[in-house]
Amino acid sequence: MAVDERCGAHLLGAEWDIAGDYILVDPVDADGYYGAYVGQAPAGLRSRLGNHNGNHPNDETLPVYERIALEACAVPVSRELRLLGYSVDSPGEAKPAQSGRCPHTHHTESPLPS
Repeated sequence: MAVDERCGAHLLGAEWDIAGDYILVDPVDADGYYGAYVGQAPAGLRSRLGNHNGNHPNDETLPVYERIALEACAVPVSRELRLLGYSVDSPGEAKPAQSGRCPHTHHTESPLPS
């Protein structure tokens, strides 16, 4: 699994040319909030994250079966983000995140050896 800030995807090396899951985190906005996108990269994390850099999906409609599958992932994803210092609370529930994280920091987990 990779956890990467959107603006740091171009920094991934060739060792990331493996299949895997990822969390792509947007920079913190002026109000202190950020977006996160969770996806799969069967053809390789580096190319998928690089292609995602300017892509901001906005279709929030999901079939019921997909929503159920995604809701099962919510707890592990929120734990990963919390470990990296991101708030996972809804706006208004908690203090916003620190701004200015990107481009000065780049968070990833190393790919697992084959």
